[in-house]
Amino acid sequence: MFKKPTHGRRWSVAHGLVLGLLLVPATGVGQNAGTLELNEAEFLATLDSTHPALAALAGRLARAEGDRRRAGAVDNPTIEYEYEGPADQADQTTLKLGWKPPLDGRRGLAVNAGEAAVEAASRHLEWAQLQVREDMRALFAEWAVAERRQALLSQHFESFRELEARLNVRAERGEESELAARRFALAVMEVRTELARSEADLARARGRALVLREDLPADVVAVLPDPPAVPSALDDTIRPDVLALRREVEATTLRRRLAGRVLEFPTLVAGWTQITEAGESFDGPYFGVAWDVPLFDRNQGDRHETTRAIAIAEARLRFTEREVEQRRTAALAAYSVLHASLIEIIGVVQDAPALVDAASASFLAGESSMTDLLETLRSVMESQLAALDLHAGVLAAHRELELSAGRALTRGDS
Repeated sequence: MFKKPTHGRRWSVAHGLVLGLLLVPATGVGQNAGTLELNEAEFLATLDSTHPALAALAGRLARAEGDRRRAGAVDNPTIEYEYEGPADQADQTTLKLGWKPPLDGRRGLAVNAGEAAVEAASRHLEWAQLQVREDMRALFAEWAVAERRQALLSQHFESFRELEARLNVRAERGEESELAARRFALAVMEVRTELARSEADLARARGRALVLREDLPADVVAVLPDPPAVPSALDDTIRPDVLALRREVEATTLRRRLAGRVLEFPTLVAGWTQITEAGESFDGPYFGVAWDVPLFDRNQGDRHETTRAIAIAEARLRFTEREVEQRRTAALAAYSVLHASLIEIIGVVQDAPALVDAASASFLAGESSMTDLLETLRSVMESQLAALDLHAGVLAAHRELELSAGRALTRGDS
């Protein structure tokens, strides 16, 4: 699953150039050759139905499946045994068997409502799984960005320290003022402070990643994902949550019809009776009917509740359908803008290393001031960090695009 970095990794021209500029510092110091790398697809490889993060979401589906089984169950028969033996009178023994056949249509409505509820729960689970996928992608992106930020600041810190050492030598020789050396030392400490914060952020991000992937080795490094290409358009795939709401409307409508069935099929009773009197015995069959007459309780509460539930479910469906359409259009537009902006910064960022070298040489030759050097170094570092932040924003916009599309748009899903 894990691999060592290679120099022949294939990137798209634009993406590779952007990443190369973000990851190559002013000093040209690279990562250790023995570092283990983990990409997004490998991080998501274990995300299947057995993953704890997904298995914990199946409670709603389990309850719906249980309700469906209960709806399809047939009432059990009842057995009654009676004995009457008053003194000096006849003794009577009766055995009864009662059963209510499911012939009033209630069972069929309940089963159909249960099936619709199971389908709705299944679609809700599918939507929740997609959200977990996006959460994992967000966590991986946070980790990868933290790795790159820490590496970038570390390399800038080394550059600042090298210049500081040379400046101290010049100050000792009287070629530079002590004030200039102290100003530069303060700038070095500023970079060191930012580096410490980035190291803490990296530790926290890696720790959260280990919650979802406890099999990861301690020295693995997250590879910053390439921003996927901008799709020309999104297809008409219906999001799982919309499908779930449609099935909820269907299930609620069936429950309303079920609540309106106030007449139940009567319970049929059959049995055998034996009467013994004065030494003589008489026996014969017993037949009867038991029927609940709906004079007072006519399911008023259930009928009112399900009527209101239909209105609520339909309103949620209409609102979600409108929200999905607008969100999909906005997400595609946002991703297009951010993706194009990331490509546009190539020309600015690619000149950063040469600019640092030129500013350092100019200062050491006495052609520019300390202020010019510090402003240049800070501008280069801030521009590279800003480009990294933009890269993170592009990845976040793509996650939003996936959610609006209702399906995975990149590889890595299992």
